[in-house]
Amino acid sequence: MTENKVTYVKPTPAALNTQGEALFSRVERGRVELGQPRSNVMFSANLTRRALDVTVRLTLGADNLLDVYPDVNSAATNNGGIFPYSGISPFGFNGRYVYARVSVTR
Repeated sequence: MTENKVTYVKPTPAALNTQGEALFSRVERGRVELGQPRSNVMFSANLTRRALDVTVRLTLGADNLLDVYPDVNSAATNNGGIFPYSGISPFGFNGRYVYARVSVTR
């Protein structure tokens, strides 16, 4: 099980702070601490038969497996319909994404 924890954030320089900007805001801290999976499962197989040695690794993954979308921004904050969803949604706004990768080594 993996857990990420931000323990120190260097203060934002005064020139940016006066503009209301932060280099490492609460949102960015959330991406580091909460934006990664807490656990992973890995499978690997190795077959040795005389002069043949084969290793197979299979990777399966999914982002937004349940196909959840964030709430739609109000008309005042979505720039005329160009950005209907918030850019800081924890599960994005591109829908479900599944992938597989197989690696065979002989």
